[in-house]
Amino acid sequence: MDQHGFLYVSDCQKNEVKRWKMGDYNNEGIIVAGGNGIGDQLNQLNESTFLFVDEDQSVYVSDSNNHRVMKWKKGAKEGTIVVGGNKKGRNLNQLSSAQGIIVDDLGQIYVADWGNNRVMRWCEGQEEGEIVVGGNGQENQLNGLVGLSFDDKGNLYDSDMETHQIQKFEIQTINEQKQNSQNFPLIEQINQWEIESIDKIQQKAQEYREIVIKSSQTCFNDIDMKLKDLNEQIKQMQIENEFNETGLNYLRNQLIEIKEQLNNPSDISIKKDSQSIINEISIISSKKSTFNKWKQNAITVAGENENGEGLNQLNRPQGIFIDKNKTIFIADTENHRIVEWNYNAKEGQIIAGGNGRGKRINQLNYPAGVIVDEQNHSIIIADYMNRRVIQWLNQNQQILIDNIDCYGLAIHKNGFLYVSDEKKNEVRRWKMGEYNNEGIIVAGGNGIGNQPNQLNKPGFIFVDENQSVYISDTSNHSVMKWIKGAKEGIIVAGGNGQGRNLNQLFSPQEIIVDDLGQIYVADWGNNRVMRWCEGQEEGEIVVGGNGQENQLNGLVGLSFDDKGNLYVSDMENHRIVKFEIIS
Repeated sequence: MDQHGFLYVSDCQKNEVKRWKMGDYNNEGIIVAGGNGIGDQLNQLNESTFLFVDEDQSVYVSDSNNHRVMKWKKGAKEGTIVVGGNKKGRNLNQLSSAQGIIVDDLGQIYVADWGNNRVMRWCEGQEEGEIVVGGNGQENQLNGLVGLSFDDKGNLYDSDMETHQIQKFEIQTINEQKQNSQNFPLIEQINQWEIESIDKIQQKAQEYREIVIKSSQTCFNDIDMKLKDLNEQIKQMQIENEFNETGLNYLRNQLIEIKEQLNNPSDISIKKDSQSIINEISIISSKKSTFNKWKQNAITVAGENENGEGLNQLNRPQGIFIDKNKTIFIADTENHRIVEWNYNAKEGQIIAGGNGRGKRINQLNYPAGVIVDEQNHSIIIADYMNRRVIQWLNQNQQILIDNIDCYGLAIHKNGFLYVSDEKKNEVRRWKMGEYNNEGIIVAGGNGIGNQPNQLNKPGFIFVDENQSVYISDTSNHSVMKWIKGAKEGIIVAGGNGQGRNLNQLFSPQEIIVDDLGQIYVADWGNNRVMRWCEGQEEGEIVVGGNGQENQLNGLVGLSFDDKGNLYVSDMENHRIVKFEIIS
């Protein structure tokens, strides 16, 4: 079943998957995968067994006798191979009669590899998978596994067909794997604290439920007695023929009283106690946090102090991106082009646009943001005034998303593209390569405003490894963080009105969050870069903010190289500057 109310069923004899609307089964259903006879072509299946449907209604099918897993996008005429497909075998790029499949929120595909007695995990687009459990040749561990499922804690369950049992494999989290051996006792302490705390809460909850049930039952018994008494009074009045106005008013008042008691069955309520029933714990590290610092003198690495169209010049540059080779990709906004500036080069080269301002496929119109998809080395551009997101690859252009007032862009490592829409005050997410849909709103989308579920002119964005989205909420002078799946965000920088105090921002632009969770913000109106630690009321000035307009004037873009040097697009000075790290 999917979240839209559809039931999907695989037919292993007809080699197809059909879909029905839940509750509406008096029809033949709609074929959503296969249905073109038995075979190994991309529009065919060979003994389709288990399946999985994601939130975009893409169907993943275990194509058992083709020893592969196929993905059929909604409305597609053929599928793509996402797992296996290299004939039957036990290598990491092979399967042997695939069975149960699950796709997690990160797009990772888990497969019950029946013939190899193992569970495999594949990331879409990868040539090989990895063994999660099993596959060691010990048949008493796994033997003919078929079904596959997870519980809400991430523990893995499989139906082990030949041993006639369901097995559970407990999750070992990534964080636990990263801990060295001397910290394992600390993890055990945390696990024990979690178990004990949950037990206490469950015991208290059961105790409170019993109190409410007992109190309610007493109340209902009292109502029952009153109804019986009232019934006797009515019988007596009927015998004595005393149904006058006084008697009827009395009965009416009695019934009203009983009705009120039914609507409020007990005189009890819930009061939250300020005293916790569990003991909170804290993690105390003897190692002090270290904060990087940068030299305060800016070094110009691209452009000059005067605007121009030459290859050594820029005109009000905005978003920047730096790759592992220290090459700077620049949204040269008012030259309507993207410039690639190699490390230590004296001039750049135009890699997108540069054909004048316009809306033709080979033109740009005030590009605001640029990112590089390092998987295929394409350039993705927020073509702001053309209201589109466009991709350039070796002078070939493709419009990915149209009719969007795009400003900020971000790519998540699991293959998602995030785009901010300045006019709709929202951020949307698309699966890379799948743009023939409206995307999914991941932040905002509730109109313009300053409430936790709203944005006001969202600009640049950053997405961390957990798919939390950080947004420069420009006209609210704050940075918002929206955790994946959240209905509203939290303020993590600024949010105290426009200003230059350490707890304020002035039209924030590009943002970066480092591995320690420290948030770096291009504070445009204050000509400074700020660093905020989440949960702190104030930030600190990293560079700039000294009032000297010839140092920074209207900074927008922000990036780091692999050495930790800080780069800023100094818009009004028409240049990109570098601040060298010193600690």
